[in-house]
Amino acid sequence: MMRSKLVWTGLTLALLGMACSSVEEAPDPGGTGGTGGTGGTIVQPLSIVSVSAPDEYTVRIVLSAAPPPEATELPIYAFAGEGGALEVLAAALDPAAKTITLTTGKQKLGVGYDLALTRPDSELDGLAASFLAADTATFWVVDLGSPQFTQYQVTADRNTIGTHTVIYIEQGMASSSSDIATAVDLFDNTTYDTETALFHAMPDSDGNGRVVLLGLDGKGAYGGYFDPTNTLTDAQAMQQMGYHSNEMELLHINIEWGDFDYWQVIVAHEFQHLLYEEKHPWSNWNYHNEGLAECAVHAVLGQNDLAMQHYLADPQGGIAAGESLVIWTYANYDQYVLAYLYWTYIASQLGGVSAYGDLFNVSGDPSSIQSFLQASLGKTFAETELAMLIAARVQAATGENGFNGMLNVGGTPPVSTASSLNLPPFAGTFIDVGAAVTSVDYPGTQGADIVYAGITGAGAVDLAAPFDVTNGVLVVLNTKFAPNGGAAQPSGPNLLPFAPKLAASLAPSSRRGVVLPNGHDPAWLHPPPFNPSRLDQMRAWQVATQVAR
Repeated sequence: MMRSKLVWTGLTLALLGMACSSVEEAPDPGGTGGTGGTGGTIVQPLSIVSVSAPDEYTVRIVLSAAPPPEATELPIYAFAGEGGALEVLAAALDPAAKTITLTTGKQKLGVGYDLALTRPDSELDGLAASFLAADTATFWVVDLGSPQFTQYQVTADRNTIGTHTVIYIEQGMASSSSDIATAVDLFDNTTYDTETALFHAMPDSDGNGRVVLLGLDGKGAYGGYFDPTNTLTDAQAMQQMGYHSNEMELLHINIEWGDFDYWQVIVAHEFQHLLYEEKHPWSNWNYHNEGLAECAVHAVLGQNDLAMQHYLADPQGGIAAGESLVIWTYANYDQYVLAYLYWTYIASQLGGVSAYGDLFNVSGDPSSIQSFLQASLGKTFAETELAMLIAARVQAATGENGFNGMLNVGGTPPVSTASSLNLPPFAGTFIDVGAAVTSVDYPGTQGADIVYAGITGAGAVDLAAPFDVTNGVLVVLNTKFAPNGGAAQPSGPNLLPFAPKLAASLAPSSRRGVVLPNGHDPAWLHPPPFNPSRLDQMRAWQVATQVAR
């Protein structure tokens, strides 16, 4: 349900600015001039008609009469309010337009400024007005579909100011006002408080107290993305990365189809990346970062339904075949989902959603995670992964064979009907042994690090060979602790005395998972945080999502 909240839209902001800063000229009540005689008008004191900020470096003051020459004196201008002090670099006068145009330092986006003029013995003395910063602003954006990841600039109009966010929309683009209102309401009332409490306090490098959500023409390349380059100064970014920095807390949101925050998952996911960068700068443990970003969606919405729909549908058959939890291949949403399940299972055993924060604070290095698990659960990394697989199948209401009410799997996890699989490190799955098979033992031909578990149709779990699989499945897992990669191991050639039930297996082309507007894998929604020093990752993601132009 959408909460009711007052937000500042472009129209209401404009009306607010006029209401705060307009002054009407009073009529002559007696029809006489100010110095005697008849038929004249009262000469009114100089006043401010309006103040606005056309862009983040300009303030325009419209007066009731031509500005006096002393209006060019920079020390007479002082700024306060939420925006605080603002340096004035130049003042230009246009007597015909009754206008003073100030060139300022960079304004803080999404805030209000109070302007006061102090000039004794001048008509300007004591004039004051309030205005909102930067009606328009210019941003650096990366074309994630271009071969060279070209950076370019866009000019955007301020659309809405919330408590913790300000929305700018690229000129020439549009999104429905209801979508934007929903996005602001969700961020201000749920996402911001939930994620900053769980993960990390929001940084505020630009001092505006808000995250900028920039609605863009993503050119078909993504749903939304976070660029860690913006955590650097522009000089640092250019020197270290060869890219410009916007020097602010900023999320890029694609609105080319008119939707803002597709499925309400993009902002929650990408905001976690922004907070993660503060705790783990330039980390490359994607199963940790991306998995916890999917968990952030769960924390905000109650459950990550997009992820669970994908898990159950297994549209390309990769989950049933056994995907590595840790060894990442880019733009493979299967792995986002498996990481989400892994962290959620751990959290379910440690008290619930609050444990996401404990996992966030641990380094993503699997060695650090293993130490955390041994201390908190008494299990190794692999033992925890095996327990997660069992829980996903058994779905017990309480205990280690379920998610303790934290996650509704919503169906039966995908199974393989192959008699043998080649599993990379940290990869596990379920094998459908068929109704005729009730017990399975290790054949002796399985890889050295392959372990089994049996689950019966009644949900009983057997962890000792031979494994009871009556009317159930065999769980297989490669427990090799090789975070940087290793050879796949056979689950057991001709492991089971049954023929693969190919007729019972849906061909990948007939599966239907989450369907995006352009038909891409859901990983298209969430590119890796843009790292100019690891463009190999970005190119792999481009190829996998077929967005390269």
